Amino acid sequence: MPELPPNDPVTSRPMAGLVLVSAFVLMLTVAWSLYDEFYGLRPWRSYQGEFSKVYSSYLEKQYQSRKTAEQKFYSTPEYLKLMADVKTATDAARTMDQQIAQQVDLLDRQRTAMTEAFQTSRGLVGALTYQLEQIDENNKSAKESKLKELNAARAETYEVAWPVEGGKIEQKKYNYQQLNDLFTSIMTSKARLVAQRGDVDKPAKDAQDKLNAYVKEHLPGLAS
Repeated sequence: MPELPPNDPVTSRPMAGLVLVSAFVLMLTVAWSLYDEFYGLRPWRSYQGEFSKVYSSYLEKQYQSRKTAEQKFYSTPEYLKLMADVKTATDAARTMDQQIAQQVDLLDRQRTAMTEAFQTSRGLVGALTYQLEQIDENNKSAKESKLKELNAARAETYEVAWPVEGGKIEQKKYNYQQLNDLFTSIMTSKARLVAQRGDVDKPAKDAQDKLNAYVKEHLPGLAS
């Protein structure tokens, strides 16, 4: 006859009632916690909703008032004159500004076209120059051989698809020194054009700053 298991209260007694009571108490606790979190501890939430409605109504009235003031201000002779000055200065600078922009764009395309050849020639000449400097002064034959190799690298030419005005491309050849001179010339010309562009745009910028200062002085605060 098999031995009977000891009396286990977990398996020998019904737990459904206790589980049901525990679940009910847990639900009550969660409900009370939610209520306390959103209403009991935060009474200002109802005030916040009321304030939002009242303040929205206030802002709507202020918006209409501000809109009317802006329309009146924007039709004054002083404002219209300053706006006309900005337009005149901007129109006067536009043609020259576009011409400078086209020149800068051409320089950028030329620099891009020569970059690979320029980097290759500079890297080769730089490496050979370093190697030449490492050779002992007493080793005349090695010095002469490396110098000859260096001069050949300096004289070597590289083909470049060179952009010109009108969107055309010309095939050209440049050696090491010519590529260096071209790069320097391009960067110098671009810096000069950028400075020139700043001078061309200055009258329009000054006119805009003057207009902004006038608006800020006579129409302070947030716009509608």
